[in-house]
This record gives sequence, C-alpha cells and structure tokens, in this order.
Amino acid sequence: MNRLSTFLVTAAAAMILSDAAGAVDLFTKTASATPACAAARFGGFYAGVNAGGMVQKSDFTDVDYFWYGGTKSYSAQGATAGVQAGYNYVFCNTLVGFEVDANWANASSKKNFTTYSTQSSSIDWFGTARLRAGFAVDNFLLYGTGGLAWGDIKSGWDFNKTYWFPDADFKKLNTLGVGWVAGAGIEYAVTDKISIKAEGLYMDLGSKTGRTNPYDVTYKLDVATTAAVARLGVNVRY
Repeated sequence: MNRLSTFLVTAAAAMILSDAAGAVDLFTKTASATPACAAARFGGFYAGVNAGGMVQKSDFTDVDYFWYGGTKSYSAQGATAGVQAGYNYVFCNTLVGFEVDANWANASSKKNFTTYSTQSSSIDWFGTARLRAGFAVDNFLLYGTGGLAWGDIKSGWDFNKTYWFPDADFKKLNTLGVGWVAGAGIEYAVTDKISIKAEGLYMDLGSKTGRTNPYDVTYKLDVATTAAVARLGVNVRY
C-alpha cells in the first residue's frame, strides 16, 4: 500500500511539473512575439511624402486709419504637397524627435475691396522645422509637434488708376514670412519600415508693412498671414 501511494504521489507531481513547464514555455513564446516597447517601431531615421489641403487667412490692417481704419480679413482654400525627413529617439513606449519639411502650396485670395482697388494674398510654398513628442500603443503613435515655420507670401493692394490715386502703385509685399507652427497627429506602423500618418498644423507667419505715397501722403498697410494645414503622409524608416 505504501508503495502504491508513493507511486501515485510521484506521478501526480510529475504531471504538475510538466504542465507548469508547458505554461512557462507558452508564456515565453508569447512574450517574445510581442515587442516589449511599442515605440521601437517608430525609432530612427525616416523620410517620406505628404499631401493635403490648407486654409490661408490674411488680415489687412490700416495702420494709420488713413483709409478705412481697422482690419479686413480674407481667407482662401488650396492644396499642398511636400516631403519630410526626421529622426525619432525612443524611450520604450514614448519618443522624442525632430522633423523638417518643404511643401508646395497654392492657397491664394483676391478680393475687390472697392470699385477702384483689389486686395490679394497668397502662399506659394512653406516649410517647417519641428520637435515631436508622443507615445505609442501597439502599432499607433500619438504625438504633438511644434517649432519654426516660414513661407513665401505675396500680398498687395492694387489700385485701379482710372478711379483713384493715378500715381499710386502700392508696393507688393513679396516676402519670406517667418513665425511659429504647432499641431498634432497620429501615425500607424504598417510594417517595421513603413508607416502612414494624419496630421494637422497651424502656422502663424507673422506680419509685414507696405507703403505707398498717393499725392505725397505716406500710406501704410500691415498684412498678417496665418494658415491651417490638414494632410496625410507616408514615412519609410532606414
């Protein structure tokens, strides 16, 4: 009887140890199949392309209240497309990085201010240099971004000489606007090397003041330019 009891106890212990070893082995395989740090999928150097739409807003301000006083605002919609490159440094499930981009744009507005004058403004291209910071969940990266923005701005107030100011050619403000940009986005890792993203940015490109001298009177007009951008993109990691 003692021998039988000993045999049964030994057999039961062997079965328990075998099941425990199998469970440990299964856990080890599962853990090795899942990356310990989700943000690792987005680490390192990358480059890509983007495309989307933008809304440009121009505020024309009568600086000296010489003509109409106050500010008149005009907005225009357009398309944008460009390229970007950057680097992400990973802290397990979070990351910080840096990105630069260069973009073509065609947002422009032209409004008849009166029967004898037209106000116009456009952004032909823009670029940004931004910091990025975010956290990853599985294949998704949520991030915020902000930094420096610049763009080619063309603004002006054109007078019809038939009606008014026959000698007034308002100096066009063809200038490089420089300001700030901020935004947020979401990125999805399709593979370890390729990801797609959706991003929104808001840019303030500063203001410039132009002058003209109708009838020997110096007239100043200040033009402030902002833009909102919504775009999709693809990144490839190297």
